[in-house]
Amino acid sequence: MSKLVFRGVTLDHADLRRKEASVFVRVHMSSDLSGPVQKAMEWDEIPSCVDSAKLEGFLTTDKMILEPNDKKLKDHEIEINCSRIEDFKVTRKTEDEKVITRLRFTALVEQRGAIQWMENWLYSVGGAPAALSVTYHEQQEMELNEEEPTATDEQRKAAMEIEPETKRGARAN
Repeated sequence: MSKLVFRGVTLDHADLRRKEASVFVRVHMSSDLSGPVQKAMEWDEIPSCVDSAKLEGFLTTDKMILEPNDKKLKDHEIEINCSRIEDFKVTRKTEDEKVITRLRFTALVEQRGAIQWMENWLYSVGGAPAALSVTYHEQQEMELNEEEPTATDEQRKAAMEIEPETKRGARAN
């Protein structure tokens, strides 16, 4: 497990979703684009001529801690289970002749009560910047063992020709 901190985080919005038997919240946030985040995500430097871009990758996480930067708001810290941080996008805009670079992303939260916590955050903290700490699982590189048997071309072709089955296991006509 590794830890990563996103700085200058603001909660943009959250929406409640249903998927089969579960309910989850998509928490949309933005943060400063920092060197440690770029390094952890293995992103190259974003050229200055790029105004916006979708970035590859995601983080498989266990929890996230959203902590306001303002000491007066410290009582509003949120620690919540979070399964994934994804949909990374970088945006740039110019304000008062200064270029502002932001990283936008989404956290997937399945913990009961999450939407209420996010609503409370928006009412109490609003757009004040915060630090978002996440613990995540690092992707391990798997080595290809050349000595292990692999599928032959005939086996690959045969696997592609198998008739598709429906969800209940009956053959499609």
